[in-house]
Amino acid sequence: MGEHLKLAGDWNTVSQTNVEEMLYKIGAPFLIRKAAGHVKPSQSISFEGDNMKIITVTVKTTEKLIPLDGSEFSDQVFSKTYVCKVTVSEDGSITADGLLGDMGMKSVRKIDDAGQMVLTTWIDGVECVRVFARK
Repeated sequence: MGEHLKLAGDWNTVSQTNVEEMLYKIGAPFLIRKAAGHVKPSQSISFEGDNMKIITVTVKTTEKLIPLDGSEFSDQVFSKTYVCKVTVSEDGSITADGLLGDMGMKSVRKIDDAGQMVLTTWIDGVECVRVFARK
């Protein structure tokens, strides 16, 4: 079994740092940035062939099907387009690396030693970390 398949399941946010700062960098409106610190998203992750499906529930529900084969993936993030390539490492971590508008943006999703999912995002000098525990 690929190590990345351990990410499959239902997850609740247990902690998050620098979310508002990251949202500012990506162009989120003021009210969304302010509310983000109080909202703890849940995620459901599954794998379908060479794709990862992520359903995120906050105030609204979003669903993304992300290719894991290194092909280009694009997503609309507020008023900007995020274009990236997503790859799986031997250790099971999943990395999305690309551009949001004209800024470099990278996210790494992995399981830590405690069995929690850690999602770290870097953009324009800001590091945002969200930690999730299995439901």
